[in-house]
Amino acid sequence: MRALASMSLTVAACVSPGVGRILAATIVVLAVLPGDAWADALIYRCGTNVCRAAPDGSAKKRLTRDGGTYTWVSASRDGSRLAVVRSTFARVLDGRGNALTGNLPRGGTAVIAEIAPDGSRMATVELLPEIAPAPVGSPPGSPGISGLMPYLFVMRPDGTARDSVARAVVDTAWLGDRLTRTDSGDMSPFALGICLLPADLDFACERDLARDATRDLFNPAFHEDQVAVVRSTAESGAGEIVVYDTDTAAPIRTVTGGAAAEPTWSPDGRRIAYERGGRIYVGKRRVLRGRQPVWTTAPACRNRVRLRLRPHTVIVTACAPQPGRLTITLRADGRRAGRKTVHTPTGRVVKVRLRRPAGHLRARARFRQLAATVR
Repeated sequence: MRALASMSLTVAACVSPGVGRILAATIVVLAVLPGDAWADALIYRCGTNVCRAAPDGSAKKRLTRDGGTYTWVSASRDGSRLAVVRSTFARVLDGRGNALTGNLPRGGTAVIAEIAPDGSRMATVELLPEIAPAPVGSPPGSPGISGLMPYLFVMRPDGTARDSVARAVVDTAWLGDRLTRTDSGDMSPFALGICLLPADLDFACERDLARDATRDLFNPAFHEDQVAVVRSTAESGAGEIVVYDTDTAAPIRTVTGGAAAEPTWSPDGRRIAYERGGRIYVGKRRVLRGRQPVWTTAPACRNRVRLRLRPHTVIVTACAPQPGRLTITLRADGRRAGRKTVHTPTGRVVKVRLRRPAGHLRARARFRQLAATVR
């Protein structure tokens, strides 16, 4: 487990002369030690919605409640921006599940929406109607065969600067600020590999990042010079998870056997979460019911307190450094005058409003960590 330390901070806040009182507040929290102050979370699909939880499965919270059907989710590295597919349209949400955009422009049915780690761009895979030539040997004048072809597009998160990137793409992902995609091999059975696109996002691949001569590779997830992929047939949608060296495009190790999908790396690169049979696993441990996990991390907030007085309320701003429970107690002349508990899904600053009593006031905020991340 991460090492924990007890820490207290006392701050005095001066109010207006008309009130003639100084409020003293003490925050006592369990905080991660300096240099390890990071709050991890898993973003995932829970039924038709998008949810968030700590990596051990605790502190679960449903983010979307608009009645839509969400069939894809990806997240920026810090979890502050989510790219989703909702009812065949791509859109962007903030880290709390609030819509930042409406339906983004599309050429066809959106099936994948992948946002870059820094949230600056996003890629979509969309199914566009296309008529293929009649099969070889068909009678002269035979009509073509209509169907759907997956195309890869890239755009800004607001839908502007939209451009087509490639055709016949099964999957895509970001390697830093570079876009990657699936690419068919040159020889039968023409298995899918993972390739890096040039910086100008041309249709052609710059180089292979992972390749198997006989089996498809898809669902890529990157960490530094490694990529975790599903190795199977694309039609199956699941298979063994294998880690490849992106410099040589060769396999390094097998993470799981059997039918698994959607791998995602922990921020330190030591663990991989993935989906299997409608459950989410971290390593060999089953932690959640859900699909398509995305591991995010953000700096936990610093310990601080700020008090503000209103005619009838006291507003206390406090910090929960990790997912957990923050309880704020307001005391007037040494007696408890109010208490409120807030559950926080990630490390963040929270504001609590309490009724303002008469007398000398003192606010105490205690953080209880519900889920320490195993490193």
